[in-house]
Amino acid sequence: MKKTILATSILAVALGVHAQGTILFQDSKSASTLEIKIYAPQTDVPSVETTGNSTSDYPAGSTVYSGGLIGGTSSGVGPYFYTDGSDYTAELYAAPGDNSTATLTPVTQYTSTFYTAPSTAAGYFKAVTPVNDPGIPNTPSATQGSATAQLAVWYNGGGTYSTYALAVAAGVPAGESPAFNIDGLGGYNDNGTITPDTSPLMTNMKSFSLAIIPVPEPSTIALGVIGATSFLFRRRNK
Repeated sequence: MKKTILATSILAVALGVHAQGTILFQDSKSASTLEIKIYAPQTDVPSVETTGNSTSDYPAGSTVYSGGLIGGTSSGVGPYFYTDGSDYTAELYAAPGDNSTATLTPVTQYTSTFYTAPSTAAGYFKAVTPVNDPGIPNTPSATQGSATAQLAVWYNGGGTYSTYALAVAAGVPAGESPAFNIDGLGGYNDNGTITPDTSPLMTNMKSFSLAIIPVPEPSTIALGVIGATSFLFRRRNK
């Protein structure tokens, strides 16, 4: 399965220090504004991500998830402890402008883990409100700014997998939302005042499930090359 944001995660750039467009990094606000959840892999086809809102989301959809919700407790059963919210990381990837899916990079201040209590918070990551939020790189502050965004979620293994790319490479549960646009970014006013504009919710984001993508085994040709190389090495060193 192609991962839209995987390649760019390796080429992440440093965040700017000037005022840039900000968002409210949360996937739950109220039953009438935003209710988006993250699910464990589907039980029937765990290697395939599913995306789309369910009947309990806002806005409501018709997607059916069979894998259960991520988080909601401080424990779980192995090997991936889906109900232990501290074992799962959520991070925003973004780029300036609408529909800029080719240049998505991680926005590190918008990183969180999932709730461990109460159980009713299962499926939601902890809201983050960074102090002096530097915003999304290269986006204008205040209401004229727009960005393309995507949410990445992965099993962090208690800190073993610190990035989405590492989790995908290891074949542990990971997934991403469909890319979505955020318009009318927040941030400090451009007229020199220090009153921040209201930052927008990620209202265009959709619910999704994680997936377990097996790490490919070496091909027969690759194994043959390795074997031949080893054979020649042994011969040269006799």
